[in-house]
Amino acid sequence: MLTLYDWRLTVPECGRVIGCEGENRARRLEIETDVGSDWACVLDIEYSGGTTAALPLTLTDGVLWAELTRPYVSVPGPAAVTVRGRKGDVVKKSSLGMLFVADAAGEGEAFPDPGPGNPGEGGTTDHRLLTHRDAEGQHPMSSIDGLMEEIKRIPGPVEALTNLELEELLK
Repeated sequence: MLTLYDWRLTVPECGRVIGCEGENRARRLEIETDVGSDWACVLDIEYSGGTTAALPLTLTDGVLWAELTRPYVSVPGPAAVTVRGRKGDVVKKSSLGMLFVADAAGEGEAFPDPGPGNPGEGGTTDHRLLTHRDAEGQHPMSSIDGLMEEIKRIPGPVEALTNLELEELLK
């Protein structure tokens, strides 16, 4: 999860890719923050090539969040982001962060509606809401598309060479 404390935006390595449609099906951007409810915030995005967008953010229980709809993930590649807040006449901007929009995020069908009659695959888009995530068998290898084929491509173990054999090869 991204964080914003004292207007310093931190983007962890594991939270840099947005718009991916893999196992996570990330449709929501969340930023843990200390910004007060009297600030109206947007995420200013500058995509590679100079295209810009302003994604409105909602503050709920110390988290700024927004649903990622196609228009915000339609330009693949790096994206520079800042959080811009307005409180009356005062405007503040966070430090710069870098995100990466997945290549195929803007292609194909629209994201399914995650609303009440259609919770989407898995029932939630927030992994923290799931229970028993650490229970045995919750993430079987068969649940990850193509994993078994990739594992089969890993070469089998080989016997290590001795120093004498290495020296002989290097002659």
